Amino acid sequence: MTARTPLRSALRKPQSTDAQQQSTAPLRVIDGRSATDARTAMLEEFDLHLSTITNRYGRPYQRKTINAYKFAGAALHNWMTESRMEGDFTTCDVTTLNRFLRWYYTKHDVPKSQDGKGGYTGGTNTLQRNLRPLFLYLAEEYDHPSPYDSPKLHWYTAPPLGKPKTLSEEFVSDVLKATGNDSPKVRDFQTVRDHAIIRGDSIGDRGFPWST
Repeated sequence: MTARTPLRSALRKPQSTDAQQQSTAPLRVIDGRSATDARTAMLEEFDLHLSTITNRYGRPYQRKTINAYKFAGAALHNWMTESRMEGDFTTCDVTTLNRFLRWYYTKHDVPKSQDGKGGYTGGTNTLQRNLRPLFLYLAEEYDHPSPYDSPKLHWYTAPPLGKPKTLSEEFVSDVLKATGNDSPKVRDFQTVRDHAIIRGDSIGDRGFPWST
């Protein structure tokens, strides 16, 4: 099979002394480099790939988007390194990815409040979505089956937004009274302004007592 990228060519080696007979099996050590170096090279190649293509809207990827995708890949790379896993990213199957996502969830998807009642940050959901382009790239360039195509992949959903917190009616009523309660006897600018802000009115549309 013809290699699609320079790095993929480096991942191949001959199985015999005959230079015309080549193996298409990827190696775990490339020209003396470790698996860590191989994954780092893949991330750089992935960065270059994203910088030369367009997104689904036909526009070039912004640098911040590329960095987000690359950061997700780097997080997986660091976890594989700390776990002493051999091989490049093409050794990452659905079981491995599930293990990584569970680890990331327990370490980084922290509560928004100390009591845990404020929901969670949803970082795992974002990371999982940002990792997908890397595996799409691996599928295209290295014929690596994407874990995202497997029904066994565990998905982490974004946290619910919940209802916005509002002030009590009693508190709002007291504040309105403190700002004159829209009384025509209240004529100073600051009080009328504050009252309009609290009510959500447009000062310019309301007009002021002294404007007539």
